Amino acid sequence: RGVERGGMLPNLKIWRSVVSDDRGPPSFGGQQLSNEIEDAVPVDEDPPARAGGRGLRFVQRNFSLLTMAGCAVGMGVGYGARAAGIGDEGVVLLGYVGELFVRSLKAPLSPMIFCSMIVCTNLHAHTASASAPKYAVACYALTTVLASTIGVVAFVVFRPGSHTHLSGAPSPELSLAAEGTTGPAPMLDSLLDLGRELVPDNMLKAMVEMKLLSVITAGVSVGVAIRHTAPLHPEATAPLLAMAKGVFEALLTLIGWLVLFAPLGVFSMVAACVATTPDLATVAAGLAACVLTSAAGMAFHVLGSLSLLLLLAAPAERPSPWRFLKGIAPAISMAFGTASSAATLSTTLKSVVAQGVRRPVAAFVLPLGATVNMDGSAIGITCSVLFLANASGQLATMNALQVANVGLVSALLSVGAAPVPSSGLITLILCMEATGVAITPLTAYVLAIDWLTDRMRTVVNVASDAFVCATVDRLILRAEKRAAPAPTDELRSARDADARAVSAT
Repeated sequence: RGVERGGMLPNLKIWRSVVSDDRGPPSFGGQQLSNEIEDAVPVDEDPPARAGGRGLRFVQRNFSLLTMAGCAVGMGVGYGARAAGIGDEGVVLLGYVGELFVRSLKAPLSPMIFCSMIVCTNLHAHTASASAPKYAVACYALTTVLASTIGVVAFVVFRPGSHTHLSGAPSPELSLAAEGTTGPAPMLDSLLDLGRELVPDNMLKAMVEMKLLSVITAGVSVGVAIRHTAPLHPEATAPLLAMAKGVFEALLTLIGWLVLFAPLGVFSMVAACVATTPDLATVAAGLAACVLTSAAGMAFHVLGSLSLLLLLAAPAERPSPWRFLKGIAPAISMAFGTASSAATLSTTLKSVVAQGVRRPVAAFVLPLGATVNMDGSAIGITCSVLFLANASGQLATMNALQVANVGLVSALLSVGAAPVPSSGLITLILCMEATGVAITPLTAYVLAIDWLTDRMRTVVNVASDAFVCATVDRLILRAEKRAAPAPTDELRSARDADARAVSAT
């Protein structure tokens, strides 16, 4: 019930109650946060009335059905348009609403990513253990890198999209791909370009030109600077942090409104795509291959990488990853149903505590994971972008470093992804913009099946949060045992005397 009835879009109050507190700076920790998490998800209350009346609430509650209906109606209209031979101008008119939808999604992303990086780097960590923040951040960073690497490897192994080439050219307004390229760029040039993207020469220019790697670097740098300046000048940095939080909240709400128009956007893009695509069976086979590739990568990540991480954290205990996975089944099922890590947070907390994880540790690690850990997005977005590049023929112009750069960008963008269902629509466009992969008509089909792939990504995100939480708890226990004082000679003598007395008795 933490999600609007029937659907995809969350009650954003859940996210805000977990990430920020209006009474002070964001804080994750202790028993107090545990109670706040449980109280954050409404159980018996209906969602409050929103501006826009019944029509808006109807779209929120039936978002998945409306998106699928838009796809189906768009296919029918596209078939009719192709049979009628409407010509290029008619196709442009059919896809015009979809083009406006994509442009509206791109508009608020640069400032939102910038503010998101500032907020994430200034999360205060007050937990029962001083080791929890460093262990949690290290584990989340490791799993994100592993996830993006697995996404690239899965694509290289299965190569979805090799037989799904489309004749339609990419839109010149939506594409950032270099023109006139006939082969892969030299490796050294790609490496130097990546360095230039990571080090912006003008922060505002990077935001205006949608150079997202530069925006992420700038946001993290400013956030770290604010964090280190705050103890010396709290009165000067508090307004900056408050402004970043306010802008992030406002843009997050705006994106939530824009996503509500996805059914119309999908209808328009699918109609234009069907009108120009003669072989839909090949497209469907390519999409199925892309989804299966993502699913294989996600399964390997959960059953392989995350399970191995848990085993390495406590080799003496030999924990059973399979038993732990069965123990968090309620959280996984809720994640698939709600498509929201934030809405699943309460259930995830109860599940990991039932598996033996200490509650104060879980109260810190899980909300942090819901904020910055999106392993499913790192895998799914990587596979989708590379699939689109392969299907449109752009992969032939990319070298190995540029392919790996897709995984790097998807990992970085997953950290700053909007914590709302269907955020894959936004992250996909962001990743394509940042890596120079053009938006082609086939992109409409990938957006049309996002209602399914978004749930798959959320399941992996929640599973990763739970596994990392258990791993951090075991690492802290090991650190506490190593830090325990060694027994003195007098204590050893007393223990030996007690043992001899028991033996004599």
